[in-house]
Amino acid sequence: MINRGSEWHKWDLHIHTKGTNKNDQYSCSCFEDFCKEMFSKAIENNISAIGITDYYSIDNYKKVIEYQEAIDDNSEFSNEEKEIIKAIFIIPNVELRLLPVTDRGRLVNIHMLFNPDYVEELDNDFFNDLKHSSHSREFPMNRAGLISLGRQVDRTVETDEQAYKIGVNNFVVTHASLKALLQREIFRNNTIVVVSNSSQDGNSAYQHHYDLFENDADSSLDDIRSSIYHLSDCIFSGNQKDQIYFLGKGSDGVENIKRKCGSLKACIHGSDAHTEAKLFHPDNNRFCWIKADLTFEGLRQIIYEPERVKIQENNPYYDREKSPFTEILINEETPVFSDGDIKFAKQTINLNSGLVSIIGGRGTGKSRLIDYIASGLGKKTTKEYALSSNVIVKRKTSLRDEESSFVLTDDNHIDFMYIRQSEVKDIVENRDEFSRKIRETIGVYESYCENHEFQERISSLLTEYSGISAILNADYTTSSQKKEAIESEIKKYNDYIANITSSENKARLEQYKKYVEEDQSYSKLLEQIKNIVDNILRYQKEQNVAIDEIETILKERVDNNIIIPRLDYSPTVSALQNTIDNSIKEKLANIQKAINQTKETFKDYNGDLTSLLDNVKTYQEHVVAKTKEKENIEKSEDRLQIIRNEELRTIGIQIKDGINNYKNQIEQKWQEFKNGKEGYSEELCSLLNEILSEDELDVHVEVKLDIDKMYELLHAPLDKRSWKLDSLKRFININNIDDYYNFIIQCTNPEEKSGVQKLVDEQLDNILLPILLRDYTQFISHDVIVTSHGKPITKLSHGQQGTIYLRLQLAANLFYNTIIYDQPEDDLDNDFITNRLVDLFRKIKQYRQVIIVSHNANLVVNGDSEQVIVADNKDGVLSYTSGSLETPQINDAVCRILEGGQTAFEKREQRYGLR
Repeated sequence: MINRGSEWHKWDLHIHTKGTNKNDQYSCSCFEDFCKEMFSKAIENNISAIGITDYYSIDNYKKVIEYQEAIDDNSEFSNEEKEIIKAIFIIPNVELRLLPVTDRGRLVNIHMLFNPDYVEELDNDFFNDLKHSSHSREFPMNRAGLISLGRQVDRTVETDEQAYKIGVNNFVVTHASLKALLQREIFRNNTIVVVSNSSQDGNSAYQHHYDLFENDADSSLDDIRSSIYHLSDCIFSGNQKDQIYFLGKGSDGVENIKRKCGSLKACIHGSDAHTEAKLFHPDNNRFCWIKADLTFEGLRQIIYEPERVKIQENNPYYDREKSPFTEILINEETPVFSDGDIKFAKQTINLNSGLVSIIGGRGTGKSRLIDYIASGLGKKTTKEYALSSNVIVKRKTSLRDEESSFVLTDDNHIDFMYIRQSEVKDIVENRDEFSRKIRETIGVYESYCENHEFQERISSLLTEYSGISAILNADYTTSSQKKEAIESEIKKYNDYIANITSSENKARLEQYKKYVEEDQSYSKLLEQIKNIVDNILRYQKEQNVAIDEIETILKERVDNNIIIPRLDYSPTVSALQNTIDNSIKEKLANIQKAINQTKETFKDYNGDLTSLLDNVKTYQEHVVAKTKEKENIEKSEDRLQIIRNEELRTIGIQIKDGINNYKNQIEQKWQEFKNGKEGYSEELCSLLNEILSEDELDVHVEVKLDIDKMYELLHAPLDKRSWKLDSLKRFININNIDDYYNFIIQCTNPEEKSGVQKLVDEQLDNILLPILLRDYTQFISHDVIVTSHGKPITKLSHGQQGTIYLRLQLAANLFYNTIIYDQPEDDLDNDFITNRLVDLFRKIKQYRQVIIVSHNANLVVNGDSEQVIVADNKDGVLSYTSGSLETPQINDAVCRILEGGQTAFEKREQRYGLR
């Protein structure tokens, strides 16, 4: 049997039948035809419960029950229709007229809805007991009494039927007699009293000019109205203003309604049918939807939970979108763990879309069920389960969609909120984890880090910086020292050249040096041109081979006549070769001729001219090389200055901006979080405010620099003999986040220092800058500070912190996807559970399915669980029985298993002023 607990059904608790004691307008020829018409229309209109109404009688109710019980013998309905008819709940509704007379000269209609199981006792406890005083005698409200009253009123009547009708028209009940009857506990427990609020024959008629919804001194309920409302459990009215008012949501408010009416009250509505056309067609399609079992106890829940009633055209189940789990299917007995000691019984567990409470004694498997399911749906759990393909979970992505099935051995990742047992407590005890969870809750899902492109840029820049610095500081000398040494070398070789040549030969040798330099220059140019020519010819050859291949393919696949011209760079090659042949070779020939002429000039020189000339050339080459080396050092110095003064400084500024932007992003997300997501209705925004406002929650971010971690990272790669930790701290001098910002922005542009000090700085830079500029996320974090009433919640108890954390979680997930929470009472402040969480769950479950495992009777009962699942363990086999709070077995289980269960039911009555 499918049992999803309390679900929305369409009830019509006010229809009259053919032969009703007043105003019978049915055209059908007999009662059987009426029953056929009534049940046909009930099927057509999806009616699940019917209140058979008559004045002072349940005779016609009994006839309907007889017809329903004999439906299997009826050939006019299909088997499917018969099953539907048998499932319809039929309840007797006895309509009374109550004294005193209203302002309009009418009597108030009072309805008595009786437990069908109590029907056999009604003759003795009700019909024979209530009496009408007239003509100096009392007439009981049974058939004989009504006939006797009729004959007393009109002594000319000839038949009992005529006398009965007259008696019905004249019988009235006093408020005092009805009140006295309701003092009897057994009668009261099997009766629901409903008063009409019509201004014609309802309680509103007692004050003709009274406007129920004007809350001023002149509009208080008079004693008559008040006493009748106190006597009643519910109101017969389809008026929306009445519904709002009697729920305490109007101008009078909850406490005034309790004072004036005795309790908050549900408004119910029916078609008040007296004709076939009116059957199950209330005015303006104001159907009565009740979320309850189709039983008398189910109906009684509207006394304790008035909001279980909705008067509207469409099923309230679809009023708000949800994505609920609908079924847990265990196809055969299945081990929970790999050792197989504990098993799930073969069973199907159907799930309600509202608040589902799983209860049970210790070791019965209440938590194990949801943890097992969560594990198979992609959630982190504390246990390793033997997930089985025998276990299937069904879920709807939309209430109107078909179910989707998820086998637990598949790689499932379903979006729902799962809070495992003691998870909240574990989170609040770990400050970093708590901060991360809060950050994610308000919509910042990524931890702070620079993007990959920025990280690569930093790494590339630091690599270049390190390379240049290593070159400039090689051999334990600074770049300035290197340049001084180079300049000395250049001077030395120039002096050699000057000294080995006399003044007489200086001009010739200087010219000779010029020729040598030109010869080198043109030779280098010649080599460059030859390389270009070689590259051109190689490229031409490679590409033409590729063109050959593609042309062959095109001819085979496209068109045999395709011809693709080949690359031909011969004009370029010829031009370059002509330049070599006609210009450069000529230049080289002239230079070589001049060199030879110089050698000829010095042929009579007594010294070793060849050696002399060779030395001059060598010295000159040394000068050229050293000059080039000095230029390279100067270029590296310039590049190093640009990196230090501009590019690393820019990196430092961007790091600071990135850190602060992330801080601002979190705080901005919090503001957006508090105000609600785009598209939130006024109702959702109000609920969001209710969740967050009570604790005056606020969120800000502190950028945290872990000094010890930073210096630990900086000191690790250093020579510990040269650098003690204290020395490093004095040298770096970073003591807070602002010092860090100043260092990474300003320290890359130091003032000029002595050679030794500068060398030390540059050597340290290569070690320390990568840590400070690239690895800073290891010691810089964003600490999300949540405050309540202006104080950090870390100063509160773990229970209070857990309470606030849950508030944030609920605010972030107000609607749609399911919440599954294992034993909230383990994590949360008890006062919050009792006084706030119950009400929050009652409201949140309208927007999303809530599944809890709980020992707390207040959560289960006063949260008005639509479904209670009772866990049981028999010899290691776990099974689950489900039903609604109004189901007697479930009610008994709640009182038996949950401490304070009976008290919780009593508190539920107190909440609505019923005790």
